[in-house]
Amino acid sequence: MGGLHNGQKQCEASRPRLHVYSANQLHQVNLMNRRDFGKQLSLLGVGAGAAVAAPAAQATTLPSWLVRAVYNQTMLGVPYGCTGYKQVSLVLPVPPERLALYKSMLPKQLDMPTVPLIYIYAIELTGAFPVPGPAAFEAAVCIRASFKGDRRTDVKSGGWYPLTMPVTSDSALDGGLMMGYPKYKGEIDAQISLTSANAVVKKQGVDQFGLRWSPENRPVPYLSSEDAPFYVIRDGLVNIMETKTRQSNTREQRNGVTTVSCGAQEPWAELIKGMDLQGAGSVLTATGRFDLTRRSW
Repeated sequence: MGGLHNGQKQCEASRPRLHVYSANQLHQVNLMNRRDFGKQLSLLGVGAGAAVAAPAAQATTLPSWLVRAVYNQTMLGVPYGCTGYKQVSLVLPVPPERLALYKSMLPKQLDMPTVPLIYIYAIELTGAFPVPGPAAFEAAVCIRASFKGDRRTDVKSGGWYPLTMPVTSDSALDGGLMMGYPKYKGEIDAQISLTSANAVVKKQGVDQFGLRWSPENRPVPYLSSEDAPFYVIRDGLVNIMETKTRQSNTREQRNGVTTVSCGAQEPWAELIKGMDLQGAGSVLTATGRFDLTRRSW
């Protein structure tokens, strides 16, 4: 999935589009056993807690053209998302000496943004729909990127390209891999509230990264940058993923100081190791209805 991020954009009127598929593509669908086809489509249920039985290794078996055809504002007319979340985050500027490394981590479909930034967060998702499920967790390390194909976002500011995205939900894992997110099943121990927050991410028992936050009355300079789409890539195509706030019941945000630790040995970790991983960050809690949508084609 891509989780429920800080996006607070309201629903935009979607324009109906006519898609024409080849006879071969339609034949592929017709060859599928109806039951198996339904099971495969259920993998697109990216709401945390959606019932999915297929393993992550099968998450990309559905053709990418079909994934993009059935998943837009909804998946076959069914919205996916959650009714509440708690998030702790930190956005940091990139030191000049790391810009070359930063650029090397962007895929060829994306460009350098005007202001390169690193976005690190952990989030607890509750009230999954359409299939109820227990609370689920997600965390990510992302970098800012510009995408010329995104006509609704200022190309100078761009959106977020995730480098790593551990999740605790099988359905979020499967659905996310199908869309192009760099997800894996991780262990995330997080307690997030408006008075304190602590999150630790592990992969097969090995520390990857963590966030610790305490409240403090100080401005968060890059807070607005979190409200941006996510750019994920599958089979060379960019999917623009957004969280839409369909209904807002409560929303509380508190600023403070966030400290990030990093113990990962993977390539993305080289970007943040040795940096000053402390700065003005925030905790955000919200309830309502939050849909994960795809608006690219």
